[in-house]
Amino acid sequence: FGNFGPPCRKNIINGMENMFVFLYPFVFVIGMMGIGVQIHKLITDKESALSMPVLTWAMWTFAWMISFGYGMTKIHDLMYCLTAGLNCAAHGCVLIFILYRRYEAMSSIHTYDKVTSV
Repeated sequence: FGNFGPPCRKNIINGMENMFVFLYPFVFVIGMMGIGVQIHKLITDKESALSMPVLTWAMWTFAWMISFGYGMTKIHDLMYCLTAGLNCAAHGCVLIFILYRRYEAMSSIHTYDKVTSV
C-alpha cells in the first residue's frame, strides 16, 4: 500500500469518527425542520389533518420508540438515545395533534349535520 499503511488508515477512521460525532446532533435539528412545517400547518389549517396520514406518523413514532429502547438497553450511547427519544416525542406529538384535529373536524361536521337537519 505504499504510504497508505495502517497508521494512515487509522487517521482516516479517526477523522471520519470525529466528523460523524460532530454531525450527528444535526439529525434531530434537520428532523425538527420537517416536523415544524407539519405542526405549523396543523396550527394554521384545522382541515389539514384530514390529509395527513395517521398510519405513517404512527409507524414513524413506533420506529423511534424501538430505536430509543434499543439505544437505552443495548447501545448505551447518550447522543443516540437523546436523538431517538426527542424524535419519538416529536413524532408522537404530531400524531396526537393530527388525531385531535381530526376529532375536531369530525365533531364540527356532526354538529353541522344536527343543525341543518332541524
